[in-house]
Amino acid sequence: MTNRSYYEVLGIDATADLAAIKAAYRKLAFDLHPDRNDSEEALGEFYQVKNAYEALTDPIRREAYDELRRIKRQQAATAKPAPVQPKPPTVEDPVPPARGPSRASPDELVKLTALLTRGRFAEAERMARKMITQSVSHPIPYAVLGDIAKMRGDLTYAAEMYAYAVQLDSRNLIYQRKHDEALARVSHGSRRIATLQPAANADNSSMLIASVIVLFACIAVILGTDLPIASDMPMIGTWTWTLVAMLCICGLTLGACLSFAGMMSRFSTLLSGIGDFSISPSVVVSGLSVLNLWVGALAHCFLGITHRNFDLSTTRIVGGAALITLLLSGASAAQGQIDYLQTFFWGGNLVFGGALLGWLGGDAYLEETGRLK
Repeated sequence: MTNRSYYEVLGIDATADLAAIKAAYRKLAFDLHPDRNDSEEALGEFYQVKNAYEALTDPIRREAYDELRRIKRQQAATAKPAPVQPKPPTVEDPVPPARGPSRASPDELVKLTALLTRGRFAEAERMARKMITQSVSHPIPYAVLGDIAKMRGDLTYAAEMYAYAVQLDSRNLIYQRKHDEALARVSHGSRRIATLQPAANADNSSMLIASVIVLFACIAVILGTDLPIASDMPMIGTWTWTLVAMLCICGLTLGACLSFAGMMSRFSTLLSGIGDFSISPSVVVSGLSVLNLWVGALAHCFLGITHRNFDLSTTRIVGGAALITLLLSGASAAQGQIDYLQTFFWGGNLVFGGALLGWLGGDAYLEETGRLK
């Protein structure tokens, strides 16, 4: 596969204007057109020239392509030398192999999307790469690789794959949104979604504040003397207004502070799903967790094990909600009048629901103040 850029394919400078691009294309297309030159090498060159011309004459596609080239140069300039390790082949450039593009079979595209939505990521990745190396001119294989890279936390590669998908289907708003979200994080230095620790530039004081608020919430529950609010409801018959308030406050604090600390992806990615029409596993886990935290946690573990991939944002918010629920269950036991088992089994619902709202609110605030990374 050629490593030449679109500009090198056309033999022009990166600052060339539209007139220069068209002039270079006309000259090369005249020499390489299959009607004038039927050699296999010329045919491959012709399709490369055609793809480069289509990309560079489209302002949106050219802007996305130039931005990715800029990011790659910046990363290459700042990258530290690392031991050379074997890695699977990747698509480094959108210019296809030296062969004519082939039509994507509808059955193949349906199968590829089905593999992704069923969580068979390794098979979906192999199939998408095979379609790309066969020069299939269709955005779905690139979008699939972008979805898989995003779930693995590799935002740079995800942005690159989404950019290729946008180039092939510039009217698809789903591809454009996913590309913009990944590119925004890459442009701010977040090449990968944070791992199990906060990013280097994270606001660590946020998590300290969250810990203090949870501690005060536990103390408030222990010292609370108000009467039960729903004694006729067996599942939460011993709950008090103090407990309910602390469950909600701790959940809101958890979501907001995780967002402020840079430990979560954008809330909008929770709804973006994988593939064009699929539902994200995180949405499934979140829906179950709102109904019952522990059922949602089991679903998260099951999906993570079967898919061989754990979404880190979902892991953090479910894990944080579970920890807060355990602490407040202990506080309920220490209070003496509240049944700690009721808090344990059903308190997590309020904590998790509040955490989702806190996450959403935290992202909205950071975006409004221009601090969203």
